[in-house]
Amino acid sequence: MEDSMDMDMSPLRPQNYLFGCELKADKDYHFKGGSLPKVEAKFINYVKNCFRMTDQEAIQDLWQWRKSL
Repeated sequence: MEDSMDMDMSPLRPQNYLFGCELKADKDYHFKGGSLPKVEAKFINYVKNCFRMTDQEAIQDLWQWRKSL
């Protein structure tokens, strides 16, 4: 019985968690319709909190994309 409990409680990524590559591949879908922060620090905070990203390289790539808009 304990073995089955361990299997059920395995850590899964949250439903709204996206890997950096998934987010970068589908930027137009995830960022459509809303305004994005125009200041780098606020944009980084927005991406970290909304998409639960920690990969600094991916966040910087997204910032470069944001600046090109």
